[in-house]
Amino acid sequence: MLLYNNGQLNQFYQKCQKDKIIAIDTEFHRVDTYYPKLCLLQLANTSETIILDPVEKSLNKNFIKKILYNTKIKKILHAGRQDVEIFFNMFGKVPRPIIDTQICIMPLGYSNSASYATICLDLLNVKINKSNQFIDWRVRPLSKDKINYAISDAKYLIPLYKIITSKLNALNRKLWIKEMHQRLLSENIFLNKKKLAWKKIDFNPKNNYELKLLKKVCETRENFAMKENVPVKRILSNSEIKKICNSNSRLSAKNTIIKRISNKLFKKEIVQILRNKPKDGDLINYKLKNKIDFKKREILKKLKNIILKKSQALNFHPNLIASNDDLREMVLGKKNIFNGWKYEIFKKEYAELKKIL
Repeated sequence: MLLYNNGQLNQFYQKCQKDKIIAIDTEFHRVDTYYPKLCLLQLANTSETIILDPVEKSLNKNFIKKILYNTKIKKILHAGRQDVEIFFNMFGKVPRPIIDTQICIMPLGYSNSASYATICLDLLNVKINKSNQFIDWRVRPLSKDKINYAISDAKYLIPLYKIITSKLNALNRKLWIKEMHQRLLSENIFLNKKKLAWKKIDFNPKNNYELKLLKKVCETRENFAMKENVPVKRILSNSEIKKICNSNSRLSAKNTIIKRISNKLFKKEIVQILRNKPKDGDLINYKLKNKIDFKKREILKKLKNIILKKSQALNFHPNLIASNDDLREMVLGKKNIFNGWKYEIFKKEYAELKKIL
């Protein structure tokens, strides 16, 4: 149901304190803005589901803050990274404790992108209608169909969590999800968003000069997109960034890109960045030391096969053990991914891996 007055909200909060658990989901709009615009907030405790409408009614932020940052109340979400981002933008910190059911089901054999609808059907035998998944949630009035859709997105999260937890405990795998939750809850993701923006670009710098350009251009683009509250690609596209940062790109091609930049202040900063000349050692080619040659490629294949076989035998998704990037770093000698519970289940395989690395 839609709630409007503070008395109703307070009653709901009291129940949440008693349950010590709450399910959370959001509907937002992020087509032509940098920051997601919160359009609905759905909350569920063990007995009821409510919807708060910040579009038609001013949101009681104190109430929301009391729920989100009460550390005695578990917050259950599904694929909650963007929900967490919204709350971080509102209050400047990440809510705790948070449990993401998409992470929790990976030790049960599901992929790291399993949908809420899929696990509701599999574990609760509940069919979720996703016809309203990609609508503009700013539009009012809300139809009964849209309200029911929004309610269903939070309503089943607590029952799902209880079933998943029971299954994880039975398999002694609850500890497995701890590391991935720590990544979700890391405030560095949001605090260092500008500094880390370059990692979103599919570009492999040949030398330190290209890497410095990439980092500076991406950080500058992110900064302007935040100030203007527009999508980053509206400031400068990823493909244009790659051309600007590539030492082999023609000067005429770079100038053409710069001329097309509409924001005069951003254009001025990009020109200034490109005027900085390489320093001693900046142009040394370092791609060779990170190159996956034929021998390393074969080792990488063996690593993937070993992890795949083990994950299939124990029925969990291989990404829970290591991503492709993790394995690549391991082959290059940069990182040992097998520690803690991973080492416990991979003792035999780890001894085999050490022989080929």
